[in-house]
Amino acid sequence: MILTVFLRLLIPALLFASAAHAEKRSVFERVEAEDTRIRVRFENRDFQLSAIDGYTTDQVIAFCKKTYGDDWKAAFSLQLVAVLTALRGTKPPDHISVVLQREDTGEKIVIEKAAMTGANWRKVFWSRQGFGRPIAVSRPDRKISREQAAIDMKQLNAALSARFAYLGQHKDGSTTHPFPNGFTLTVAEFKVLLARSLADFDDPNTGVPGLLSALPGRFLPFTVRPVGKKRVVAIDKDGERLLNPMAPYLAALDSRRPPDWVRGLSPFIPEGTRSWQRYAGAELVAKFDAVRQAAGTKVGQGVWVTLESEDREVRVRVQMVLSDTALRQPQSTDVAIRMLDGDIACVPLPHMEGSDAFRRQVEPLLKKIQNSKGLILDLRGNASSNRELIRVLLPRLLSRAGGPRVVNVAVARRGSTDENAGDELGDWGLFPTTWSRWSEAEKQAVAACAKTFEPEWKYPAERYSPLRYMVVGPGEEVYERPIAILVDGATRNDAEVLTAALQGQKNVTVVGEPTGGSDGRPEYLLLRNSRVRVSISTMVSFRPDGKLFNGRSIQPDTVVMRTPTDCIGRTDTQLAAAVQALLRDK
Repeated sequence: MILTVFLRLLIPALLFASAAHAEKRSVFERVEAEDTRIRVRFENRDFQLSAIDGYTTDQVIAFCKKTYGDDWKAAFSLQLVAVLTALRGTKPPDHISVVLQREDTGEKIVIEKAAMTGANWRKVFWSRQGFGRPIAVSRPDRKISREQAAIDMKQLNAALSARFAYLGQHKDGSTTHPFPNGFTLTVAEFKVLLARSLADFDDPNTGVPGLLSALPGRFLPFTVRPVGKKRVVAIDKDGERLLNPMAPYLAALDSRRPPDWVRGLSPFIPEGTRSWQRYAGAELVAKFDAVRQAAGTKVGQGVWVTLESEDREVRVRVQMVLSDTALRQPQSTDVAIRMLDGDIACVPLPHMEGSDAFRRQVEPLLKKIQNSKGLILDLRGNASSNRELIRVLLPRLLSRAGGPRVVNVAVARRGSTDENAGDELGDWGLFPTTWSRWSEAEKQAVAACAKTFEPEWKYPAERYSPLRYMVVGPGEEVYERPIAILVDGATRNDAEVLTAALQGQKNVTVVGEPTGGSDGRPEYLLLRNSRVRVSISTMVSFRPDGKLFNGRSIQPDTVVMRTPTDCIGRTDTQLAAAVQALLRDK
């Protein structure tokens, strides 16, 4: 008995003393251990842990505290195999039981066979470095010292070196922009500094969310939206009227053309497609005091606004007062279905979510469209990074004739502590050629793609995982009537993967504007001192023909640009063109 107790105490101590001897597997994707409870992420959802492998959370916490002392939280997070081995007296199997409790309802969920994988362990490891943490609220006026900011910069540089997917594709970025004068700086100032630094990496998915609120100064008293190929339109603060219906186009601000102001914002906007830069510039120009500062012009309370008509025959110049608050941009979030003339179903999908709720919301819509005579899938403004949209929609829309096909090829950065980089792409639906669960038809599709695949960017292979493939085939129920996909310059990431997978299919036409051009599986890093959240692309994403998604727009089959009245909901020229295309194909 004494020998058994001794061995139970000795085994975990030896395992935890050297990470090289501890098996790096976990059943969770994130672990946050507290004094009296353990919060975990399992299958992309957050829970409170009630029991694991037959041991209650209280028993596990008490054992870890006694065995590992102050290091017990790190032990449970990163050495779960060692902890369970010590508790059980034997090594845990590949699948163990866990009992989880939902924090909102208190409901308990029992999983009899939860897999312990290396991919999960790596997620736990990177979450402890600051990746994938919950959104943190950091007051913009809170001050941090230069030393604290330097520590955050060091953390960011280490993360970029280990995880940033497109490192070295263009010019190498730098996070060494000079600090503002003084011993301290506000969180807002630090955000601006970070945004300038990260823009140098030329990746739309790598940056600082919420930059607009961090930029100093006041806002334009109206909103700006890109229309046509080169022009922008001014919309009244209510979002439902043009600033001047007779002269809707914005010709100048303080006698300088809008493109000149946007060029002044280039330190904050990564290089990308022309479509992406137009939409990003229209968003940032709203913080007009910051635009003036970037251009080195005088800051004042008012702004001279010059408007013009379509033919430029009518010009109006008026002085307006800047606003202290941002105007709320009208954005649709409804996932619904509309039946249009000709028995055409229109499904707007302005976003996607990685949740059961999203799937439950979308799948009933797909059943309703089966009897329609045409389908319009509206992906305008959809820049989400989540493969749920592809997993739900693509099997319903792919032609039966083609069988399974490769829709995406990717590699993940190989960090110094991440020898098996790429395994985590399984959550993204991407697997290696050796994956054991490919069907014969899927194996053939992967083999055919691998044989001819030539990546557009010759990335240094030693710093990246082997190639991973996403294969999708038609489902049991397939929609084979005409389909139109609506896209614009704000359509990016997985909405582009979906669009590219369907474009070229006989019954599919893509309508609208060239897309934004990006895909990189962004992960979020929480900086320790400032509590600023930074997004970093961790995956290089290719089309099956080797072309990058990043920096390459998808060109619509029918190009239709927005008009001024489209921007206020009076008309929808792109939707009307899609309807006409479907009626022709019926």
